[in-house]
Amino acid sequence: MQPLAKHSPSGHSDATTMPCVSHVRWAVDFVERRIDLAVACGNREQSQAFRKVLQVLHDIDCRTNSLRYRELTEAFDFLTMFTDDCMAAGSDASALRAYMQLIQILAAVDIARKEEGETGELCSLARVEELCGGQHVRTH
Repeated sequence: MQPLAKHSPSGHSDATTMPCVSHVRWAVDFVERRIDLAVACGNREQSQAFRKVLQVLHDIDCRTNSLRYRELTEAFDFLTMFTDDCMAAGSDASALRAYMQLIQILAAVDIARKEEGETGELCSLARVEELCGGQHVRTH
């Protein structure tokens, strides 16, 4: 899934703007922008929820434990509910694609964490990227 890109005047990209980067790098940048937007709108609850998603992304290379798995589950649940709410509200299709891509990245983290439990091979950024298809996110 590849949202369309167009650069903002500040040089940063929004939900529809992203350079060719790794899936996780794109996700971190996207979530940081969502946090900034939520803060600017005074939505503390949403900014805190997106901060939890960001923490999951930052902790990919850390050993799996019950706390990390719970954080991943909470982040996934929030994003799924948030995306469903956006769909119901008739949000822009490119924004919805971006949220769906973020959910897919968290699903890849979930798979890598479960593999760590089964095989002992640590969850890693490289494994998550591989599970995401090994292709970079590219927009036009």
